[in-house]
Amino acid sequence: MLSEQEKQKVQEILAQMESPVTIHYFTQEFECEPCSVTHELLEVMTTLSDKLTLRTYEFQDEFEGALPEAQFVELVLQAA
Repeated sequence: MLSEQEKQKVQEILAQMESPVTIHYFTQEFECEPCSVTHELLEVMTTLSDKLTLRTYEFQDEFEGALPEAQFVELVLQAA
């Protein structure tokens, strides 16, 4: 997905982060092609920095009626 040169450049950029960041990725069992590519890219990126964490959520399993709306909005805002 990323060449070694691209990974090195991304590592340099991520090394400038001052605080840890958690990415909240919302998906579904049957991802569209762009969605699966995005998911794969996020997984690769999180291996390039200890300050980057990926949390993946399955819509059907974890969020359908499981969280009050305010908590859902809070999770989305944390990812921004």
